[in-house]
Amino acid sequence: MKLSAIVVSSALAVLTRAYQLNNLTTYANCRSEASTTSTVVKQYHTGDCIDIKCQVSGQRVFDYAIWDKTQDDCYITDYYIDTGVGSNYVTKNCLYNGPSPGPLVDDY
Repeated sequence: MKLSAIVVSSALAVLTRAYQLNNLTTYANCRSEASTTSTVVKQYHTGDCIDIKCQVSGQRVFDYAIWDKTQDDCYITDYYIDTGVGSNYVTKNCLYNGPSPGPLVDDY
């Protein structure tokens, strides 16, 4: 039983990726939904490490429509996360139940 719990928790850990809040602001609100009008659940501060479980399209913020679902089960606009990608997903879509995509590879 203990072994299966370790395997499950290890598998779940692989599904998240850690990123830092960029230095565009001192803090950013993490919300209950992918919208600036939804309830603030938590605040992250510059330099905080944020695990992204999945991403989803939401309200545009400074021309960014992608929102990241964090380890705290709240959403923060990708504008404030240093993912290195502006308009593309770096992990699976929250609405998709299949496997996570592999690493981004330049195949040209």
